[in-house]
Amino acid sequence: MAAKVIKKSRSVRRRRTLELPFTKEMITATNVGGPLASYAENAWEIYEKLDMPTKKDEPWRRTDLRLMKPDDFSLVDVGDNDQFVEVPEYLLEPLVGERNGGQITIRPG
Repeated sequence: MAAKVIKKSRSVRRRRTLELPFTKEMITATNVGGPLASYAENAWEIYEKLDMPTKKDEPWRRTDLRLMKPDDFSLVDVGDNDQFVEVPEYLLEPLVGERNGGQITIRPG
């Protein structure tokens, strides 16, 4: 009788990444020029190189991005000041470290 081989393995869970609906053209096609245009270009290059944060990253340990709906995200029209919302000062303070990594303002509608 042939020996029966039993293999045990854990299922490999793929890391789900959050895909944002922005393109390089959307980021760099603003109505600003000069240093801000090069700043936007540089920011896009960094964005492409970095992975989305995971719960393994200490500052993101208690953050669950799974419920975010990236298809509902949009960029603010630079000329439309009605879209800007005053953000309370305490929300602009970094949670970890000395520097704030960026800001996303989520508003209803």
